[in-house]
Amino acid sequence: MAVLVDHFEARLGGLEGAWSAGEQTPAGAPEVGYFTGGVLAGVQSFATIGLHRTPLASRTGRHLHLELLGCNRPVPGDEMGPFSGVLEYVAGRLISSGQAVLRGDVLRLPMPLTPGGSMTALYAAIPVYFDEAFASVVLENGSDAAIVWLVPIGNREAEFVEEEGWEAFEQELVRQDPDLLDLSRSEMALPSSRAARIRHARWAIARFAPIIGAGHGIPREGRRVPLGAELGIALTTEAATPQGSRPPSSGRGGRRVRRS
Repeated sequence: MAVLVDHFEARLGGLEGAWSAGEQTPAGAPEVGYFTGGVLAGVQSFATIGLHRTPLASRTGRHLHLELLGCNRPVPGDEMGPFSGVLEYVAGRLISSGQAVLRGDVLRLPMPLTPGGSMTALYAAIPVYFDEAFASVVLENGSDAAIVWLVPIGNREAEFVEEEGWEAFEQELVRQDPDLLDLSRSEMALPSSRAARIRHARWAIARFAPIIGAGHGIPREGRRVPLGAELGIALTTEAATPQGSRPPSSGRGGRRVRRS
């Protein structure tokens, strides 16, 4: 998996170590790598290494190869943060269900990402804080693996996505520009359902009206790709934690493998 690790290190920084899958994870569960010193100053990153080996089915029946990504600024008093355990947990759920992560859905967590924090869910998106080419990588066997960025969000934000859709939510992300790397950030102040629909309608008119061609209403220009552009990246709500599932652990119980 040298190509995958190189792909990560070119943006996330050096691979400092990795956690092997815990005893309770399903067969085929990947390691979770820990990266520092990347292009985002003061940010540490965690990524699955090997999830792509398990093809996951999309809603259309297409099989996808994925890797999961989590990034955050170090949390005072818990410098490693929650993502090592969270990525192990999410990867295990995906492997157990056999279902791919698709863009724009929400995965609710059984507990906040930080004690007493407001980030209680994950939103799956393209890793737009990095260059466009980072979103996928062609591996040694020729398969194309998509990089799924799991963005921490709060309960009200999760409800907004579920009620208004990913496009309306990502308009608010662009408009308000919250720091998605800060696990202690406040939730965005989101409009009511009616206001969100009006704002989305105005946005759609402004976006598409100038490029509609005369021939059967076909846009003359290629569509710009917004924050959550379609790459088959999002979690279905059915993948959320059922009763009795193991909550995200700290990730420190697994064997840490240092790179030589």
